Amino acid sequence: MIMKTFNVIMDVKIPEGKYEEVESWGSSPKEYIISVIKDHAQERGMIVNIVAEEVDHPLMTRLSENRDAIMRQDALNDLEEEVLNAKMCIGGTCED
Repeated sequence: MIMKTFNVIMDVKIPEGKYEEVESWGSSPKEYIISVIKDHAQERGMIVNIVAEEVDHPLMTRLSENRDAIMRQDALNDLEEEVLNAKMCIGGTCED
């Protein structure tokens, strides 16, 4: 089966009470979050690889600030590669 890949950035917040409840089960809140997301995705036929870490500074805002610059640089790199690899064919004679 051919699968399309998506990168998803998300910050997940859980109430302090739920955090403590999950810890009382002998489980880590990090593993709980991974399990909830994976279960919902798998029920809908998606394959998910997740890494979760508890942080003090949300990553989504910081990454979103740089996303446009990264996408623009990727587009320029793709265009440069296409131009450099193009062959000039004039009158049936192709040159590198």
